[in-house]
Amino acid sequence: LQAIIIDGSHRFKEKHRGRRIVLIDTPALDEGDLKTTFMIIGSIAKGFKASYGKFKKMALGGVVYLQDISSDRVIQPQLPAATVSKLNKELEGPNASAEALVEKTVLVTTKWSRQDERDFSKHHEAHEKRWESLKKIGAKIERLDSKDEVERAWQIVEGVLERADSQALQDSKSKPASQNWKNDPLLQSALTTDIVIPVMGATSAGKSSFINSFLSHLELAKRVQVGENLVSCTTELEPIVVEGQTNHWRRIRGHRIVIVDTPGFDDTYAEDFVILQRIAKWLEKSYRKKMVLGGVIFLHDISQDRFSGTARRNFELFKHLCGDSAFGQVVLVTSKWGRAVGRNLEKREQELKTDHWKTMLEGGARVERLVAGDEEASAWGVVRSILDTVEARAIQQTRSEGLQIQRELVNRHKFLPQTHAARELRTQLQQMLEAQTEMLALEADAVAGNAEVMAELQEQEEKHDG
Repeated sequence: LQAIIIDGSHRFKEKHRGRRIVLIDTPALDEGDLKTTFMIIGSIAKGFKASYGKFKKMALGGVVYLQDISSDRVIQPQLPAATVSKLNKELEGPNASAEALVEKTVLVTTKWSRQDERDFSKHHEAHEKRWESLKKIGAKIERLDSKDEVERAWQIVEGVLERADSQALQDSKSKPASQNWKNDPLLQSALTTDIVIPVMGATSAGKSSFINSFLSHLELAKRVQVGENLVSCTTELEPIVVEGQTNHWRRIRGHRIVIVDTPGFDDTYAEDFVILQRIAKWLEKSYRKKMVLGGVIFLHDISQDRFSGTARRNFELFKHLCGDSAFGQVVLVTSKWGRAVGRNLEKREQELKTDHWKTMLEGGARVERLVAGDEEASAWGVVRSILDTVEARAIQQTRSEGLQIQRELVNRHKFLPQTHAARELRTQLQQMLEAQTEMLALEADAVAGNAEVMAELQEQEEKHDG
């Protein structure tokens, strides 16, 4: 790593003068070898902390990612995000929001002076398309124009400082309470009679809406936040305690219901392993506290045109998290039936039962609907059916064995990466990286105007989405 320290340059705006800016020149990343690339990112983060982490007031302003516009290669979106995340965790700890991390990323295209020799319009379109996912959630895309590269470089750095100041101001005004399992007041006061019901599923499946429908049916004022767009607003687990609703049962009378809102594994901001870690840690702690696992609710958006690759990956990960022996405690709930106008969603539901969910259903899981126009009663009906099974187990004096990931972490003393769920996630990630690497190579050829490769690329994208 090579550091260039700038002490309060007169070229900065007045409010930035007197501050020390440290620019770090890092080793190049090779997108053709993702395994080595991520190792390099880790080494950069550790080396950065070793050299500069001793300054307690140092903050990561951002990461400027340079892309040669004349090159046929395109930076993969996860590389800038991963770099920023690792650097930020080394300097500021692991609790910074993923949204703030992405907003610290600036993607800069360089070497525009070479466009006299070649037309870079197709290259630019390819870069814009590949980076769209980062741009939508806060990353900036800039050009280092050939006309005045010096001035543009200063403007880009100034932009990084402006956004860093803005984030620091927002953080100082409002820091939301952490939902970290270590500080969860519920887990601190957990009861062995508490009945835990996690609500899981992909982002936008309707998990938070399901919980709000359940709470509304019980005429409770508590609500969880619901995302209004494709960006998930649930990035932490949120347990909601409901009391006084088990008095209709004999053996579990007076027991508290703990319904847990969880983030989706395909969350827009947080990395999937971080999501798994949050869910696993909370479940592990609740298991150690001997809280009763009542059942697990898995939400699926029935209005989806097909069982996409994302839906399939979510469900496979969910299966490995539960384990075969816990399938009998799973309720698969189809949501968003209100979008059924002119569509045969019953056929889609049957396909889920006979194809994608067959193994879990054979293991004892059951399917329920969140009925359009009657969501509140439907949600209560799902929870009530789980309470019926808890009552039956209490009569038979049998206790839930918990989920596979709970038994692995507590009974078998495994580390999270050794669990079935983490191994499944690792396999999925490797497959996705291999697919993305292949698509990058195809895109490079497509940019060069190879019609055959362009057709193959379109086929690969459809396969990846499906």
